[in-house]
Amino acid sequence: MKKKLLFLFFLVVLGLSFFLMAYYTKETAPILGYGTIEAREIHLGSKIGGRVSKVLHREGDTIEANEAIFELDARELMAQKSEALATLASAEANLRELLAGYRPELIEKAQAQVEEQKEYMKKLQAGPMSEEIQAQEARMKSAQADLQHAKKTYERVLGQVEQKIFPEQEKDNALRTLNMAQEHYYAEKKNHELLLAGTRVEDIAIAAARLAQAQAEWKRLKAGPRKEEMERAEALLEEIKSRIDRLKIQIEECYIKSPIKGQIEVFDLEAGDILAAGRTAATIIKPNDLWVKIYIREYELHRVSLSQEVAVIAEQSRNQEVRSVFLKLLFSCFSPATEKKAFAGRIVHIASQAEFTPRNVQTTQERGNQVFAVKVEILDAQKLRPGMSVMVQEKKE
Repeated sequence: MKKKLLFLFFLVVLGLSFFLMAYYTKETAPILGYGTIEAREIHLGSKIGGRVSKVLHREGDTIEANEAIFELDARELMAQKSEALATLASAEANLRELLAGYRPELIEKAQAQVEEQKEYMKKLQAGPMSEEIQAQEARMKSAQADLQHAKKTYERVLGQVEQKIFPEQEKDNALRTLNMAQEHYYAEKKNHELLLAGTRVEDIAIAAARLAQAQAEWKRLKAGPRKEEMERAEALLEEIKSRIDRLKIQIEECYIKSPIKGQIEVFDLEAGDILAAGRTAATIIKPNDLWVKIYIREYELHRVSLSQEVAVIAEQSRNQEVRSVFLKLLFSCFSPATEKKAFAGRIVHIASQAEFTPRNVQTTQERGNQVFAVKVEILDAQKLRPGMSVMVQEKKE
């Protein structure tokens, strides 16, 4: 009886062994190549750079589309924007004033200046009046009398100082008074001579130029704004608006946002760090948008085509919990610790030009001189991660 049971057990084990061998050595689909899973990456940064003011997310965080990751200090740009807005208001007011024409009070003021310059011109052309000459002559004679009195006073004080009656300081005071009286007399005498000679030609020419300038300004105001002035004011207004738009874009660059929903893969900035303009600050990946690139030699290109469905094979560990020591030993002999799981894939790109096989890529055959890159999009990316090594096979019919 024992021999029968032992024989029966041997038959069961033998049958199970053949079944496992047949299961794991069954024919598989032809292999197209090997590669490493990659994810679509977006490298975020700022075109202007600056100091990091606020960090809103960390590495590994899932982020929504148009959500900010960190912010740069925008206070200086905001101040420039406020200044530009004030300049814009002034330019708009100036343009409105030009469109409405010059105010009547400005025209009246310009006309009054013309009349004033005309009267001054007439006065210069007529020359000094006899009353002015007589008055100037009287001022000259008064200055001459003061000079004579100062001379006599100085001579008297000088004699008393020599006799030790007055101190030396009195002589200095008298000399200073004499000098002042002499300068005053010479000035009045020169003015009297100018009046006798009449108005100079140079003064008349200067007055005529001022009159012409006042008349030109009056005519300009009466005629209203010129076309050139309007165009210049409009151009200035557009320039200021463009400056404000540029500042708005620069301020927007201070808020670094993700354009897609994804996961932050690389990000190592802290508040207070300085970010250079154009430098990559964070890398965002799309976890569900994975692909793998394999390389196929020229004579194997007939095996692939665009939109062809393929199988992406990845190895995963088995969860085998067997208490029996014998069965564990049996499974270890005929069943590996990992199993191969297939994921749906589709060929989305085939290189049109051959290239040398990259050193870090293995092909199913020995390395050839040149190969063609084939990009495979993984349609079912669950449980797959970038960096995993996979095998691409033709899909079974």
